[in-house]
Amino acid sequence: MKKRAMIFGGLVLAGSLAMGATALGAQITDSRAKDIALTHAGVDEEDVAYIFAKTDREHGKMVYEVEFLTDDYKEYDYEINAEDGTIISYDYDAEDSFYSYIPRDQLTIDISSEEAEDIALRHADKDQEDVLFIKTEFDMDDGLAVYEVEFYAHDGIEYDYEISAYTGEIISYDYDAEDSLRYGARNYRR
Repeated sequence: MKKRAMIFGGLVLAGSLAMGATALGAQITDSRAKDIALTHAGVDEEDVAYIFAKTDREHGKMVYEVEFLTDDYKEYDYEINAEDGTIISYDYDAEDSFYSYIPRDQLTIDISSEEAEDIALRHADKDQEDVLFIKTEFDMDDGLAVYEVEFYAHDGIEYDYEISAYTGEIISYDYDAEDSLRYGARNYRR
């Protein structure tokens, strides 16, 4: 009887170790997480001033937080599922002002709210039919005119953009699959 219990216990332990090894083996490396973020952002590694990745727990899942800054002062932040490499969220901010080359007295609003929406939708690779609703607001950010564009896609992903009202350039954006599902984006209508 003792022998059977030891054999059974050994099998349970071996099975647990094998499952643990499989789960650990499925985890991507920090190097792979960096590659995923750089590829998604369309940034070459030689154009990066710094990059780092660290693991963290988010909603019970192991994730990589990847952050990098390009030589032209654009900051990217990614949250990547450590098990399968899926991008959970990302954002981008231009750390250097797009307006520095335009004298303040010559700044004119040349972009309409509809054009700002089109810019955001094109960047997200979405059409009007792909979104549940879209909200655009004109705002002054540090004395400069911007459009804040927010929309939810049918796949439950939330997108937020800040677009220059002068040039149409994207100042910042973020994408979040997790929060939009948690807060019920599927219930929104245009």
